[in-house]
Amino acid sequence: MISVQKIPRFRACLFYGLMAALLPAGLAYGQDEADPAGYEDREATENTIVNESTIIYGPEFFALYPNAINAADLIRRIPGGNALLQQESNSRRGFSANRDSLLINGRRLSGKSNDSSSALERITVDQILRIELIRGASPDIKITSQKTLVNVVLKSGDNGGSGSWEVQARKPFRDDLQPGGSVFWGDSVGRLDYFASFEFNPRNRPATSLERNFDQNDVFVSQLNEFIPKEKWELTASVNLTFTFANGDPLHLNGQYGFGKDTSIFNGTNFIPDGAGGLTETGSSRRITDQEKPSYEIGGDWETSLGADVLLKVLGLYSRSDTTFSQGEDFDITGDTPEDDVFSLIDSNLTEGIIRTSLVWTVSDKHSIEFGTEAAINKLNSNLEFSVRENGVLVLQDVTGSNIGVKEIRDESFIIHT
Repeated sequence: MISVQKIPRFRACLFYGLMAALLPAGLAYGQDEADPAGYEDREATENTIVNESTIIYGPEFFALYPNAINAADLIRRIPGGNALLQQESNSRRGFSANRDSLLINGRRLSGKSNDSSSALERITVDQILRIELIRGASPDIKITSQKTLVNVVLKSGDNGGSGSWEVQARKPFRDDLQPGGSVFWGDSVGRLDYFASFEFNPRNRPATSLERNFDQNDVFVSQLNEFIPKEKWELTASVNLTFTFANGDPLHLNGQYGFGKDTSIFNGTNFIPDGAGGLTETGSSRRITDQEKPSYEIGGDWETSLGADVLLKVLGLYSRSDTTFSQGEDFDITGDTPEDDVFSLIDSNLTEGIIRTSLVWTVSDKHSIEFGTEAAINKLNSNLEFSVRENGVLVLQDVTGSNIGVKEIRDESFIIHT
């Protein structure tokens, strides 16, 4: 099997692509007997071996796990499936950064935060027709990959909506009860299939800290005790839509909105040694950190046939993440109300826009060639404000390099033979 993955220089890609195209279709593969029933009509059983590369898990397998709620629960029971769910997204940019080993109806989602792995948590067992474990290439999956894939095939038509909900409550030590939960729902309406979710997760966790300070002779000189109440929570709303046109062309749209808040109050008490082995309180301090992080992501993809063996694919994505972080500190509280001696504020935003187009030529049941291009724009903007109290008033300071702006435009052409 020959695989050329995302070579950055187009001439090198073209060279290897022509080599792949000139190879005989049956050079590295024997011919399999055709499946007379077709991809959509295969009988899904507990563990059906379709060919040397595909194993199907169907209703009989699902019945072994009556406590499974969603697709992710079932995949964890499949050999190797749990490892695929646990793999973390890497920091690479572009569509290569999503978890491309998890497919839904033979396709990856055109998202990064809202990717296939998170979408599987929103698909209930009632919506699943079968799960396919694919090792290597499969003629039914138009995905250029040689790694192990898991493909979740959903039921088509109006089968009635289904969903799930979860309610949770946390009671951290020294804090109030924290309610949270999630709601998932999916349905089909005519040619439109959708599944959506809303999640709220409180993560408050009060803490304490003890800091002991020593001089250059390793002599104990002071101690700081802090009690740190925290307010931390996250909410996420996601939706995935699939619309099938009259000619069979699919259009997929994905959206996700998230908001996170993290506030910590560091209430400190200062001590010095009293010379008799004890401690003497010398004052108190307070530091407050606050972070808010809204984000959203919109993605979509569309494909259409340009002939019996040629497929056009178009994918796009836009995402934005904003972060506002502030910190104020009163080093020595002298009155009833703390007043910040220093205060800093950082505003930043990160955006990414991607467009990817490609043509897939199916040379034979065992060979396909995909070639195309991907272009993207990444932007980062950040602004810092730093103030110091002077004569009872916070005065904004001049900070070199407090405003940062970065813009990157990139493109990549590729040819992949599978």
